[in-house]
Amino acid sequence: MKVNEKEIIVVSGCSWSVGEWPDYNIAGDPVNHGGITQYLHDDGKLVVNVGLSGSSNRESYLRIRAFFFANRHLLTSEKTQVLVFQTEWTRDFPYMDAEDQAYYDQPVVLMNRIISRFYYDLSALAQEFNLDIKIIGGAGDAVVLDDFSTIYPGVKVICQSMTNLIVNGNPLINDPVFSMFSMTNQSEEFLTLFKKHTSDPNQMELLLAEIEKGQNKQVVLQEHRQYFYPDGAHPNRQGHRILYDYLKEKHLI
Repeated sequence: MKVNEKEIIVVSGCSWSVGEWPDYNIAGDPVNHGGITQYLHDDGKLVVNVGLSGSSNRESYLRIRAFFFANRHLLTSEKTQVLVFQTEWTRDFPYMDAEDQAYYDQPVVLMNRIISRFYYDLSALAQEFNLDIKIIGGAGDAVVLDDFSTIYPGVKVICQSMTNLIVNGNPLINDPVFSMFSMTNQSEEFLTLFKKHTSDPNQMELLLAEIEKGQNKQVVLQEHRQYFYPDGAHPNRQGHRILYDYLKEKHLI
């Protein structure tokens, strides 16, 4: 069978897309297990993982785009699809544009703007290359809207919150956590920016609520060691297995 006739899955995202990470205090391989990529491979799929630790959503999108520009022959397969693990919106600090400056005093509005831009970019890519792009809420949960497919053609959220799926058996979450405000220097840069520009107490309260949700998510990871250790910051192979089994059962992959 030719490569372009096989079922091809491209995986992108931050470190949550890469797999099970070892204890940072112990030297060893970069990852202990390939996570969902390994499970898909074991199921006979041709899987290419372009995920990268520390990646922003913008960078995850750019790597998918670069991959298909370099491998246009794979676009001839009707079985090609893309899985993207959404990460923290605060990682997109380096990619803000001039118009974003108008929202420096409205942190939550800026958050929604940046997340929406990520979905629009993926939608444009899906339409340009005739791809099915599927989002998994990872380090940052995804947004679920009734008219999502209308606003962002070609893109679908197949798991709003990997964390909630693993811990509570539900891929949806009532109060999504879009950043843990702890994983990258960009989070600190965002907080410094907001502190400098935001004077409205209501806006600061909204931001503090987002930060508290991020801190609570970290506690959830620490309280469920069986799914998020050895490193305590990413789903391990058991967590990835729950995600894989759910997506497989629901015919989402």
